[in-house]
Amino acid sequence: MEREGYNSKMSPETQFSTESNNEASCIQCETEEEYLSENQQNDSIVSCLSNICLNEDLADVYLSFPGEEAIRYPAHKMVLSMRSPVFKAMFYGTFPQENGGVDIMDIKPSTFNLMLRYMYTDRVQLRGNIVISLLYAAQKYQLQSLLTLCETYLRNNLWIRSACTIYSKTKLFSLETLKKDTLKYISLNAAEIFEDEDFLAVPANDLVDIMMLESLDISEVKLFQSILKWVDVKLGKAQKLITGQNRRGILLSYGILYLIAFPSLSLDDFTKIVVPAGVLTDEEQLQLFKAITMNEVSIRTKFRIKPRSIGKVIKIAIDDILPSLQSSYQSGSKINEDNSLHRTQNIYLRTSRRIRVVSANVKPKFVRGGRVYECIVGVHIQRQNSRSTICVGRKLHRTHRRRIYAK
Repeated sequence: MEREGYNSKMSPETQFSTESNNEASCIQCETEEEYLSENQQNDSIVSCLSNICLNEDLADVYLSFPGEEAIRYPAHKMVLSMRSPVFKAMFYGTFPQENGGVDIMDIKPSTFNLMLRYMYTDRVQLRGNIVISLLYAAQKYQLQSLLTLCETYLRNNLWIRSACTIYSKTKLFSLETLKKDTLKYISLNAAEIFEDEDFLAVPANDLVDIMMLESLDISEVKLFQSILKWVDVKLGKAQKLITGQNRRGILLSYGILYLIAFPSLSLDDFTKIVVPAGVLTDEEQLQLFKAITMNEVSIRTKFRIKPRSIGKVIKIAIDDILPSLQSSYQSGSKINEDNSLHRTQNIYLRTSRRIRVVSANVKPKFVRGGRVYECIVGVHIQRQNSRSTICVGRKLHRTHRRRIYAK
């Protein structure tokens, strides 16, 4: 028996549509929202792409590496073309590649493996020993997002031993922003960088770029001594004797000699360090001697005259910042008074410009009964969203004074 008002001939699709409309009228909501499935779901687009990465399932192209016969990566033309304009032109351009194989001539399989995984998953694990080769691969195949990640990794890993190498790579890959940041870092840390052994391997054209900076945080005499070591390494590799004439030849051939501000040196440094090096002619020595002793910057010379600006060490005493810590404690400091022998003193400072913490000195005004106290200095440096902590412990006895370095 058919119920009244019920059409037994109604198709299942029509029934579903009618019921859906009736149910929809019960859900009142004026806002439209977008929902994304969790990436962990097996049927999500991220999961699906991840599953077919380096998998022969649905693969229609194979990437080979001449000389590495055992390595052959399966891939998918559409995925590669969506991520890389180079692959898009290769597979779907005016003259598309018909065969199902591509030879990768200039990228190692391990590097290409990382790039492929990134193209399928948007994830990559960067390491110092592979980031440069991955940077090259990203630039070759025009993967701008991967290029940016590599550039960010290099910027975050600027330090004394890597700065010159990173600077060379920024020039190679035309990373102008990172290039400026690296030069600024070299300028601020020149004293440490020029004393490091890695400086001896700096290419000559990069050294010229650094020498042309108006600001270098290193004295000119230390700069000259470091350059001499660099020159001697060059002579050693060329199997030439280390003589004044050969040194001068290296400095002149690369255009470095006249970038040194000899007129800014003291007479003592000039006569004891520069003259014995043998890189100057007799006429140049006399000319510079007059410029130094007479303090005449107007004397005509080929050498740099204007001294470089260097960072100044500023000594700040805590007493100059806060009132006496023995009598009162301001909001900028906190003390734990639970145990008189284990008091904790935290002092918080904020600067309006970028500074470099060189050292922290702890000098007690008095010590009772000859006891030994342990003092731990912790330096918290907060920059944007990153934070680093340095804690160094020292024991202080009576009037002993210890210097605690925070680097």
